[in-house]
Amino acid sequence: MNNNNEEIDKNHTTLKVLEERITKNEEIVNLKFATFRNYVVIIVVLITLFGFGAIYTVIEGVVKTSTENKLNEILTEEYVENKIYKLSEKTITKLIHEIDKKAKKIIEESFSFTDSKEKATESYFDGNYKMSLRYSKQAISKLKNLALPESDYYNRELTILYLEIIELQILNNDFEAAKSTLKEVFPILSNIKYEIVYYFFESITNKILGFEVLKSEDKFKNILKMVKKERLIGWWHYYGINSWVKNSDISEDKKEYIIKMIKLIEQSS
Repeated sequence: MNNNNEEIDKNHTTLKVLEERITKNEEIVNLKFATFRNYVVIIVVLITLFGFGAIYTVIEGVVKTSTENKLNEILTEEYVENKIYKLSEKTITKLIHEIDKKAKKIIEESFSFTDSKEKATESYFDGNYKMSLRYSKQAISKLKNLALPESDYYNRELTILYLEIIELQILNNDFEAAKSTLKEVFPILSNIKYEIVYYFFESITNKILGFEVLKSEDKFKNILKMVKKERLIGWWHYYGINSWVKNSDISEDKKEYIIKMIKLIEQSS
Protein backbone atom coordinates (compact mmCIF):
# COMPACT_ATOMS: atom_id res chain seq x y z
CA MET A 1 0.00 0.00 0.00
CA ASN A 2 2.80 2.43 0.90
CA ASN A 3 4.70 1.51 -2.29
CA ASN A 4 1.64 2.30 -4.38
CA ASN A 5 1.23 5.69 -2.66
CA GLU A 6 4.87 6.54 -3.33
CA GLU A 7 4.48 5.58 -6.98
CA ILE A 8 1.34 7.69 -7.25
CA ASP A 9 3.10 10.68 -5.65
CA LYS A 10 6.04 10.21 -7.98
CA ASN A 11 3.77 10.07 -11.05
CA HIS A 12 1.81 13.09 -9.83
CA THR A 13 5.03 15.12 -9.48
CA THR A 14 6.14 14.07 -12.98
CA LEU A 15 2.77 15.05 -14.44
CA LYS A 16 2.95 18.43 -12.72
CA VAL A 17 6.42 19.10 -14.16
CA LEU A 18 5.23 18.10 -17.62
CA GLU A 19 2.17 20.30 -17.27
CA GLU A 20 4.36 23.28 -16.30
CA ARG A 21 6.64 22.64 -19.29
CA ILE A 22 3.68 22.41 -21.66
CA THR A 23 2.24 25.63 -20.26
CA LYS A 24 5.61 27.41 -20.60
CA ASN A 25 6.09 26.11 -24.14
CA GLU A 26 2.59 27.21 -25.06
CA GLU A 27 3.34 30.72 -23.77
CA ILE A 28 6.58 30.85 -25.81
CA VAL A 29 4.79 29.59 -28.93
CA ASN A 30 1.98 32.13 -28.49
CA LEU A 31 4.50 34.95 -27.95
CA LYS A 32 6.50 33.96 -31.03
CA PHE A 33 3.35 33.60 -33.09
CA ALA A 34 2.10 37.03 -31.99
CA THR A 35 5.49 38.60 -32.82
CA PHE A 36 5.61 36.83 -36.19
CA ARG A 37 2.03 37.88 -36.94
CA ASN A 38 2.90 41.52 -36.16
CA TYR A 39 5.90 41.34 -38.50
CA VAL A 40 3.79 39.78 -41.23
CA VAL A 41 1.11 42.49 -40.89
CA ILE A 42 3.73 45.25 -40.99
CA ILE A 43 5.53 43.76 -43.98
CA VAL A 44 2.31 43.08 -45.93
CA VAL A 45 1.13 46.67 -45.37
CA LEU A 46 4.50 48.09 -46.43
CA ILE A 47 4.68 45.87 -49.52
CA THR A 48 1.15 46.90 -50.50
CA LEU A 49 2.07 50.56 -50.24
CA PHE A 50 5.56 50.62 -51.69
CA GLY A 51 6.30 47.36 -53.46
CA PHE A 52 8.35 44.34 -52.46
CA GLY A 53 11.74 45.63 -53.61
CA ALA A 54 11.80 48.76 -51.44
CA ILE A 55 10.55 47.03 -48.30
CA TYR A 56 12.82 44.01 -48.79
CA THR A 57 15.80 46.36 -48.78
CA VAL A 58 14.62 48.01 -45.56
CA ILE A 59 13.96 44.72 -43.75
CA GLU A 60 17.17 43.19 -45.08
CA GLY A 61 19.11 46.12 -43.64
CA VAL A 62 17.50 45.54 -40.24
CA VAL A 63 18.16 41.79 -40.27
CA LYS A 64 21.80 42.25 -41.22
CA THR A 65 22.50 44.61 -38.32
CA SER A 66 20.35 43.06 -35.60
CA THR A 67 19.75 39.74 -33.91
CA GLU A 68 16.40 38.01 -34.04
CA ASN A 69 15.78 38.81 -30.38
CA LYS A 70 16.14 42.56 -31.05
CA LEU A 71 13.80 42.78 -34.01
CA ASN A 72 10.89 43.65 -31.74
CA GLU A 73 12.87 46.55 -30.31
CA ILE A 74 13.95 47.86 -33.72
CA LEU A 75 10.70 47.48 -35.66
CA THR A 76 8.89 49.90 -33.42
CA GLU A 77 5.88 51.92 -34.51
CA GLU A 78 8.06 55.04 -34.71
CA TYR A 79 10.68 53.24 -36.83
CA VAL A 80 8.08 51.92 -39.30
CA GLU A 81 6.33 55.31 -39.54
CA ASN A 82 9.69 56.97 -40.26
CA LYS A 83 10.41 54.49 -43.06
CA ILE A 84 6.94 54.93 -44.49
CA TYR A 85 7.35 58.74 -44.42
CA LYS A 86 10.69 58.62 -46.26
CA LEU A 87 9.43 56.17 -48.87
CA SER A 88 6.15 58.06 -49.36
CA GLU A 89 8.07 61.33 -49.79
CA LYS A 90 10.11 59.77 -52.63
CA THR A 91 6.97 58.24 -54.14
CA ILE A 92 5.08 61.56 -54.04
CA THR A 93 8.05 63.45 -55.54
CA LYS A 94 8.27 60.89 -58.34
CA LEU A 95 4.51 61.12 -58.92
CA ILE A 96 4.63 64.94 -59.10
CA HIS A 97 7.50 64.72 -61.61
CA GLU A 98 5.53 62.27 -63.79
CA ILE A 99 2.39 64.43 -63.65
CA ASP A 100 4.47 67.48 -64.58
CA LYS A 101 5.91 65.67 -67.61
CA LYS A 102 2.44 64.56 -68.74
CA ALA A 103 1.08 68.09 -68.32
CA LYS A 104 3.92 69.53 -70.42
CA LYS A 105 3.31 66.93 -73.10
CA ILE A 106 -0.42 67.76 -73.25
CA ILE A 107 0.35 71.49 -73.50
CA GLU A 108 2.94 70.91 -76.23
CA GLU A 109 0.61 68.68 -78.24
CA SER A 110 -2.08 71.35 -78.11
CA PHE A 111 0.32 73.90 -79.65
CA SER A 112 0.00 74.66 -83.33
CA PHE A 113 2.93 75.20 -85.69
CA THR A 114 2.51 78.98 -85.32
CA ASP A 115 2.31 78.74 -81.51
CA SER A 116 5.57 76.79 -81.39
CA LYS A 117 7.33 79.32 -83.63
CA GLU A 118 6.14 82.23 -81.51
CA LYS A 119 7.23 80.51 -78.30
CA ALA A 120 10.64 79.78 -79.84
CA THR A 121 11.10 83.47 -80.75
CA GLU A 122 9.86 84.64 -77.34
CA SER A 123 12.26 82.28 -75.51
CA TYR A 124 15.12 83.36 -77.78
CA PHE A 125 14.80 87.04 -76.89
CA ASP A 126 14.36 86.12 -73.21
CA GLY A 127 17.78 84.44 -73.41
CA ASN A 128 16.31 81.00 -72.73
CA TYR A 129 18.06 79.23 -75.60
CA LYS A 130 17.33 75.71 -74.37
CA MET A 131 13.59 76.37 -74.35
CA SER A 132 13.83 78.17 -77.69
CA LEU A 133 15.58 75.15 -79.21
CA ARG A 134 12.89 72.88 -77.82
CA TYR A 135 10.08 74.96 -79.35
CA SER A 136 11.94 75.26 -82.68
CA LYS A 137 12.29 71.47 -82.91
CA GLN A 138 8.63 71.16 -81.99
CA ALA A 139 7.72 73.64 -84.74
CA ILE A 140 9.71 71.75 -87.39
CA SER A 141 8.05 68.51 -86.35
CA LYS A 142 4.59 70.09 -86.59
CA LEU A 143 5.41 71.61 -89.97
CA LYS A 144 6.38 68.19 -91.32
CA ASN A 145 3.25 66.63 -89.82
CA LEU A 146 1.07 69.12 -91.69
CA ALA A 147 1.89 67.10 -94.83
CA LEU A 148 1.91 70.22 -96.97
CA PRO A 149 2.76 69.86 -100.66
CA GLU A 150 6.15 71.12 -101.84
CA SER A 151 5.75 74.89 -102.07
CA ASP A 152 7.70 78.10 -101.59
CA TYR A 153 5.99 78.58 -98.22
CA TYR A 154 6.87 75.08 -96.98
CA ASN A 155 10.49 75.24 -98.17
CA ARG A 156 10.97 78.75 -96.77
CA GLU A 157 9.59 77.87 -93.33
CA LEU A 158 11.54 74.61 -93.20
CA THR A 159 14.83 76.27 -94.20
CA ILE A 160 14.44 79.11 -91.70
CA LEU A 161 13.61 76.70 -88.88
CA TYR A 162 16.68 74.59 -89.64
CA LEU A 163 18.90 77.70 -89.63
CA GLU A 164 17.36 78.82 -86.32
CA ILE A 165 18.00 75.38 -84.83
CA ILE A 166 21.66 75.52 -85.95
CA GLU A 167 22.09 78.88 -84.23
CA LEU A 168 20.40 77.62 -81.06
CA GLN A 169 22.55 74.50 -81.00
CA ILE A 170 25.64 76.74 -81.12
CA LEU A 171 24.21 78.95 -78.36
CA ASN A 172 23.67 75.79 -76.28
CA ASN A 173 27.30 74.72 -76.95
CA ASP A 174 26.15 71.63 -78.84
CA PHE A 175 28.51 72.13 -81.78
CA GLU A 176 28.42 68.53 -83.01
CA ALA A 177 24.63 68.75 -83.29
CA ALA A 178 24.98 72.03 -85.21
CA LYS A 179 27.38 70.34 -87.63
CA SER A 180 24.87 67.53 -88.17
CA THR A 181 21.98 69.96 -88.78
CA LEU A 182 24.11 71.91 -91.29
CA LYS A 183 24.36 68.72 -93.37
CA GLU A 184 20.62 68.20 -93.06
CA VAL A 185 19.62 71.66 -94.28
CA PHE A 186 22.17 71.99 -97.11
CA PRO A 187 20.13 70.09 -99.77
CA ILE A 188 17.11 72.40 -99.38
CA LEU A 189 18.96 75.75 -99.59
CA SER A 190 17.29 77.57 -102.45
CA ASN A 191 18.25 81.21 -102.10
CA ILE A 192 21.47 83.17 -101.53
CA LYS A 193 19.95 84.94 -98.52
CA TYR A 194 19.73 81.52 -96.82
CA GLU A 195 23.19 80.55 -98.06
CA ILE A 196 24.87 83.56 -96.41
CA VAL A 197 23.48 82.48 -93.03
CA TYR A 198 24.35 78.86 -93.75
CA TYR A 199 28.01 79.56 -94.58
CA PHE A 200 28.33 81.91 -91.61
CA PHE A 201 27.23 79.12 -89.26
CA GLU A 202 29.28 76.49 -91.10
CA SER A 203 32.42 78.64 -90.83
CA ILE A 204 32.13 79.32 -87.11
CA THR A 205 31.08 75.73 -86.32
CA ASN A 206 34.09 74.37 -88.23
CA LYS A 207 36.35 76.84 -86.42
CA ILE A 208 35.03 75.81 -82.99
CA LEU A 209 35.37 72.09 -83.79
CA GLY A 210 38.86 72.53 -85.26
CA PHE A 211 37.97 71.79 -88.90
CA GLU A 212 39.18 73.60 -92.01
CA VAL A 213 37.34 76.92 -92.47
CA LEU A 214 38.90 78.33 -95.67
CA LYS A 215 36.40 76.76 -98.10
CA SER A 216 33.24 77.77 -96.21
CA GLU A 217 34.69 81.21 -95.35
CA ASP A 218 35.46 81.93 -99.04
CA LYS A 219 31.91 81.01 -100.01
CA PHE A 220 30.61 83.20 -97.21
CA LYS A 221 32.65 86.20 -98.40
CA ASN A 222 31.71 85.72 -102.06
CA ILE A 223 27.99 85.47 -101.27
CA LEU A 224 28.35 88.41 -98.89
CA LYS A 225 29.29 90.64 -101.84
CA MET A 226 26.25 89.45 -103.76
CA VAL A 227 23.74 89.92 -100.96
CA LYS A 228 25.15 93.35 -100.20
CA LYS A 229 24.21 94.48 -103.68
CA GLU A 230 20.72 93.03 -103.33
CA ARG A 231 20.31 94.31 -99.76
CA LEU A 232 19.43 90.85 -98.46
CA ILE A 233 21.78 90.71 -95.49
CA GLY A 234 19.58 92.48 -92.95
CA TRP A 235 16.87 89.82 -92.93
CA TRP A 236 18.76 87.70 -90.34
CA HIS A 237 19.79 89.08 -86.95
CA TYR A 238 22.91 87.87 -85.12
CA TYR A 239 21.85 89.09 -81.69
CA GLY A 240 22.23 85.72 -79.96
CA ILE A 241 25.64 84.84 -81.42
CA ASN A 242 27.00 88.33 -80.73
CA SER A 243 25.91 88.13 -77.10
CA TRP A 244 26.94 84.49 -76.59
CA VAL A 245 30.48 84.74 -77.98
CA LYS A 246 31.53 87.38 -75.42
CA ASN A 247 30.82 85.06 -72.48
CA SER A 248 31.58 81.75 -74.14
CA ASP A 249 34.13 79.26 -72.81
CA ILE A 250 35.71 78.75 -76.24
CA SER A 251 39.32 79.82 -76.80
CA GLU A 252 40.23 83.45 -77.50
CA ASP A 253 41.31 82.80 -81.09
CA LYS A 254 37.93 81.21 -81.84
CA LYS A 255 36.13 84.15 -80.21
CA GLU A 256 38.14 86.59 -82.32
CA TYR A 257 37.29 84.63 -85.46
CA ILE A 258 33.53 84.74 -84.77
CA ILE A 259 33.65 88.46 -83.89
CA LYS A 260 35.53 89.09 -87.16
CA MET A 261 32.82 87.22 -89.11
CA ILE A 262 30.08 89.25 -87.41
CA LYS A 263 31.89 92.50 -88.26
CA LEU A 264 32.04 91.47 -91.93
CA ILE A 265 28.26 91.17 -91.87
CA GLU A 266 27.80 94.49 -90.07
CA GLN A 267 30.09 96.27 -92.55
CA SER A 268 28.08 94.88 -95.45
CA SER A 269 24.71 95.92 -94.08
